[in-house]
Amino acid sequence: MKLPLQITWLQYALANTAIVILIPFLAIQGMPPIDWAWAWAVPAAESSDEPDEEEKGPFLEENNPTVPTPVANWLAEKIAPVADLTGVSPAPWKMFSPAPDSTNHRVRAKIEYCDGTVVMWRSPEWPELSYWQRFWASRELEYVDKLAYFGNARRQNAFADYLAARHRTNPLPEGAPRRVTFVKEEAVILNPNIAGWVPMSEPIPRREEAVLPPKRVYPLPPELLKKERAAAGQASP
Repeated sequence: MKLPLQITWLQYALANTAIVILIPFLAIQGMPPIDWAWAWAVPAAESSDEPDEEEKGPFLEENNPTVPTPVANWLAEKIAPVADLTGVSPAPWKMFSPAPDSTNHRVRAKIEYCDGTVVMWRSPEWPELSYWQRFWASRELEYVDKLAYFGNARRQNAFADYLAARHRTNPLPEGAPRRVTFVKEEAVILNPNIAGWVPMSEPIPRREEAVLPPKRVYPLPPELLKKERAAAGQASP
């Protein structure tokens, strides 16, 4: 009979040591370069406000200076050799680089019915959802992303039909949908090294709006079309 493998105290110690080293390295390398968070790491003399020539980079201009991060640069330089040696360095990769997502958007829809009813629909607000709701609505939110940036007439018309049918309250011909208009609300997230870091608790307003063409326009039901034609005939002399 083959005995099960036994985990020794040495294996436990090695595993815990690896975890203790790995987690700080990953956390430090994933943190944004905010100098005040690491001000204790170097003497004050090294935390100069003037960037070196190598730190200026392509974003530094006379009227648009970048925010210097000498402390964060010093810390990254010190841990880079050990991180490379242990294989936990993400350099030169950064999250979603080289063009990270710099927009925050939502989509709203104006649903108009033949009887004059108007319903306003909005895509979910992430901060207002629970973890379970975010998980449950993840595919819906992904669809909204495609609708906002990669929409086409077929996709928009299908979603417009779904919204119009879902929010319809009048089953009579007068309650048929008349028009659905999609509007994209967008906020541009500026480069934090230029505009400064914004706290997570501070929302970025979505000031830019654009109507997503084409609008979904429905033909009048035959019953309403006959009424309109009869009314037009009676009104004519």
